[in-house]
Amino acid sequence: YYNEADAIDIVELANQQRALWLADQARIDRCGSSWLKEHHGRQWGEEPLPATGGTGAADATATVGTVFIGSTTIPDPAAMYATDPAGLRYQVLTNVTTPGSGTATLSLGAIDTGTQTNIASGVVLTWANGPVGADEQFESTAAFTGGTDKESDAEFASRLLARIRHKPASGN
Repeated sequence: YYNEADAIDIVELANQQRALWLADQARIDRCGSSWLKEHHGRQWGEEPLPATGGTGAADATATVGTVFIGSTTIPDPAAMYATDPAGLRYQVLTNVTTPGSGTATLSLGAIDTGTQTNIASGVVLTWANGPVGADEQFESTAAFTGGTDKESDAEFASRLLARIRHKPASGN
């Protein structure tokens, strides 16, 4: 009888391990990545936040009347863009015509994403497809902000737990 009991014990031990694993998956703060996104995320109508690119201002010198073509659709192949020393790309967001001073103030948005697109003031940018009549290089005039990395599983789990604890309109 000992052999039978030992075999039953081994089978039930495996069943117990499976049950413990499944219990972990039911908890948002302990589940695996696929359960977090495919089960809990769907249940609450949430997805991990994607990476975003930084935005900021820069001054470009050009002959009077030079037009910098921009677009708020990122990326837009028709819009002009420049690169920083690391090779990250920044697109002009709005059309700007160079005024009589010869310096156009541009709003730029990063085509690439991540915190590395939050460049400092004074970073030299180089036109990849700049307009005729503009200097090849120009500088950012303020630190770029808003660039974020993709939300990690731990950050996503914390955001889901906060949403559950503090449901929208739950106090009304």
